Amino acid sequence: MKKLISALAASVLAFSASAMPVSAAEKLTFTDDSDTHISDEYIVGDVNNDGEINISDMVVLSSYLRGKKSERNDVVRSDLNYDDSVDVFDLIELRKLLIAPETAKKGTKAIDILASAKQSAEKSIIARSTDDVAAYLSAIGTDEAEIQKYLDIYNDSFFKDNCVIFASIKQKYGNGIHYTIGIGSRFDNRMITLANELSGGDKKDDIFGFITAMTYEEHPMLYPEKNNILLFQYTVPAQAVHSPDTAAGCIDLSGLLTSDYSAYKYSSPDEKRSIYITQEAYLLMSEVNVYYVNDDGTYSFAAYLTTDDGCNPFDGDGKWEKDEDGNDVFTNGESYKMTWSDSEVVIEYWFEQNKWETATIAFDSSMINTP
Repeated sequence: MKKLISALAASVLAFSASAMPVSAAEKLTFTDDSDTHISDEYIVGDVNNDGEINISDMVVLSSYLRGKKSERNDVVRSDLNYDDSVDVFDLIELRKLLIAPETAKKGTKAIDILASAKQSAEKSIIARSTDDVAAYLSAIGTDEAEIQKYLDIYNDSFFKDNCVIFASIKQKYGNGIHYTIGIGSRFDNRMITLANELSGGDKKDDIFGFITAMTYEEHPMLYPEKNNILLFQYTVPAQAVHSPDTAAGCIDLSGLLTSDYSAYKYSSPDEKRSIYITQEAYLLMSEVNVYYVNDDGTYSFAAYLTTDDGCNPFDGDGKWEKDEDGNDVFTNGESYKMTWSDSEVVIEYWFEQNKWETATIAFDSSMINTP
C-alpha cells in the first residue's frame, strides 16, 4: 500500500529524486552524525530561494505567470498576499519588496531531537498560541523543562504575527537527525486528498503543511538503535492561516524521495546466533539482505536475497514451531519461515505470490554470540 501511495504521490509532486538508493551490501562503512537541531530560514518573496529578495525573484515569478510551471517554487515563499494562489497580485507585492526588502516576512523550518518525549503524535497541528505549544508537547510526553525551551521561542510576541506547524516522527536509528528538513506549502486539492488518506483523520479542504523523508548515507540498521522522537517545526505568517478549520499536514515520502527501510533481528532459540534482515524499498523496487550479528554487536554482510517489484516478506513477527525432523522453526505462517540449527539457518520466503525462494546462512565459531 505504501508503494502505491508513493507512486501516486510521484504523479502529483514536482520533485526529482537525484540519487538511487545505495545497496547496504555494497557499502558497510559505519557513519553517523550528532546533530540534534537543524534549521533553515526562508523569506516570503524569495521565490528562487537564494537567501535574498532581488530582481531574480521577479524574473522567476514573471516566468511562472507566463506559463512556465516549473519556475514556481515553494508556495510559502511565492504567495505574498496569502490568498491561496500565485498570480499577478503577488507580483505587485514582490515589486514593493524590491524597494524595501527589509520589510519581508521571514520564517524558519527546523527539526529537533526531543530529549524527553516518549512518543510521536498521530496528527500534526497548527499552533496559534503558547497553550497550543504546551499541549502538543505535553501530549507526547515532553517534560516541563524541555517544554519551557519551546515556550521561550514560541512566546506571546511570536504569535502576534506568526503560527507554527508542529509534527513529530519516530526515528528508529541514528544518534543524529536523519530526516530532510521538509518542503512546505499549502497543499492543492490532489495533495489534500493524499494527506487525508495518509492521516486517516477528518476530511479537510485546506491543509497547510510540509513534506519530508528519511535520509541515510547507508542502511539505517548500520547506525545505533535510538528511537529518537523528532519535532518538526515550520513557522508561517499568521495571515497564511485563514481560518480555525485550516489543518496541518506532514507527509513522510520515504520510499519516493529517499529509500524506505525496515530491519528485523532474528535469533536462534538459545540466542547464541542472530541475524538481521533488512528490506529497502524505493518506488517499485525492493532489496532484501541478510547480516550476521557479530560477537561485538557489529554487523557483517551474509547474503543478498532479492530485488523485485514489491517483495517485503519479513515483518519481525512470528512464533516457534517444530518441523517433522524436530528442528526449531520460526515463522509468521504467511511469508517466511526460518529453520535453525547449530551450523546454519535456512530461510524460506515468498518472492512473488505462490513463489518461494530458499537461502542458507551458514555459521562458524567466530559468529557465535554469547548471551
